[in-house]
Amino acid sequence: MIGCGPCRYICKKKAMDIAEIVECLRCPVTGKSLKLASVGSGQETGFVRVPRKGRDVKPIQGGGQMLVAEDESFAYPIADGIPVLLGPEKLLARRAADDPIVDLQDPMYAEAYEEMEFYNDPRVRSPLRSIMGALTEHEDIASIAHSFPEPARFWIDSLHESLAQLEAYDHLAPVAGKTVLQIGGSGSHAVKMLLAGAERGFLITPMAEEARYAERIAESFGVRSRFAPLLGIGEQLPFVADCIDRVYSGGCFHHMRLKHVGAELHRVLTRDGKFSGCDLYTTPLHTIGATLLGKREKSVYCRPLTSERLMEMKRWFPDMTAHRHGPLLRYLFLGLEKLSLGYFRLPLPVMMNLMHLDNSLGRFAHPENTGGGIVVTAGTK
Repeated sequence: MIGCGPCRYICKKKAMDIAEIVECLRCPVTGKSLKLASVGSGQETGFVRVPRKGRDVKPIQGGGQMLVAEDESFAYPIADGIPVLLGPEKLLARRAADDPIVDLQDPMYAEAYEEMEFYNDPRVRSPLRSIMGALTEHEDIASIAHSFPEPARFWIDSLHESLAQLEAYDHLAPVAGKTVLQIGGSGSHAVKMLLAGAERGFLITPMAEEARYAERIAESFGVRSRFAPLLGIGEQLPFVADCIDRVYSGGCFHHMRLKHVGAELHRVLTRDGKFSGCDLYTTPLHTIGATLLGKREKSVYCRPLTSERLMEMKRWFPDMTAHRHGPLLRYLFLGLEKLSLGYFRLPLPVMMNLMHLDNSLGRFAHPENTGGGIVVTAGTK
């Protein structure tokens, strides 16, 4: 056994073995159990691709193993050690004339497949320093792990959403000994919770490059042996019921069909499970800013949250809370960032004080605490 990182954890191996996590997985479409199997010689799997239409996207190629249904009627590839649990990537044991054709323009999959080219470009990855806050590979994480998410200067990375992120993290704490899941993004939040003592962590993303980048982050911080990225979508989580203790999503709910996400979260969370997410809320400033400055990518499915959309999740979590932040400054700072005016040089304590002031002004002007950002929290108790 060797020490594998500055977090002072002791790891037996470099990466979580797929055999260790397959018991947590299921087919995201049918719900059937999956088992690990080896691919035949010469990469001949004996399976054929599910028929697809609607978009010219190359299927994701697997490697030496795959996940096969218990009845062996279908399978999913494993690419570079990452399980590919996207419905359109399913492999069939045999082709039949009446096989349903998967439409890549179906709202369930359309955004993921339309934006793969953008998000799978390594050049769009955020620098490690910007997504891990003040945490570094040389930090003695053990001295602050127990107090997650304080001190905030170590754990919080999003300056314009500093208070929102702190509230979302605080809802999930403590995370020691828990199984955690990050929906969307590059895995930094799951890695932070592993550093704070979570037993194991998962990332679900449809973007292969995000998953690979997440692996590199986890390895850099010495928690790769307890972390596994999966390719999938939040509307079809590839996990068995009651297996996840904590779920976090940062800036991704507004891309999802929330009625499906709510149902899936309710299914996979344990009895005392919790989830939280930071996201953007519909305001005139968002509309004006997007019109004047444009968006990071095409974002044709980007829909900031509204009270109507949140009701789709509240159906599954009647006690869900939704607190709004940053009525004035959130989009101002995002605009400055887009214009490269260097707001990010402000220290986190200064930004948090500005956000406190902004929230206070918002409450004074709008009793319902109208804000450009929102924190959604709920649990299964």
